[in-house]
Amino acid sequence: MATIRTVADLAGVSTATVSHVINETRAVSAPLTARVLEAMERLHYHPDVVARSLRRRETLTLGLLVPSIEIPFFAVVARDVEAAANEAGYSVILCNSGWSLRREVHYLNDLLARRVDGLLCISLAMTAEHIAPMLRRNTPVVLFDDGTMPGIELDAVEIDNFQGAYDATA
Repeated sequence: MATIRTVADLAGVSTATVSHVINETRAVSAPLTARVLEAMERLHYHPDVVARSLRRRETLTLGLLVPSIEIPFFAVVARDVEAAANEAGYSVILCNSGWSLRREVHYLNDLLARRVDGLLCISLAMTAEHIAPMLRRNTPVVLFDDGTMPGIELDAVEIDNFQGAYDATA
């Protein structure tokens, strides 16, 4: 398996130069960049994102918890969240709970274990107790739709269904 060291050796550069090319942390001349990229391709090298996330203490991953992707509204939300996250350099783990609190809690625990950098949540049944482990880890949580959860203060994207219905029929 190729390592940053084998890429550096093949390209005839230091591991620091390979790192700068991969992470775009410092300007590297075009010829050196080309040599590094060619070595990476020849060796089928891909950066270890797990190691990177451990070093940086960020995964560049968000969790999106929705009740059902079969409902067009939630599918549109998922599409738009993914597009915005991608634009900012994040990946999204989509969790479709199927209207089940048990599955929501399972997904929350999974996302917590994966150390996501944030959670966007549309839930009808979750409580502050369910969200508390995320908050203890200082993971940002944003609620959609209702935007309230008794006993806890969270950021929210609120939707005015009454105004939306009025606008649609006016």
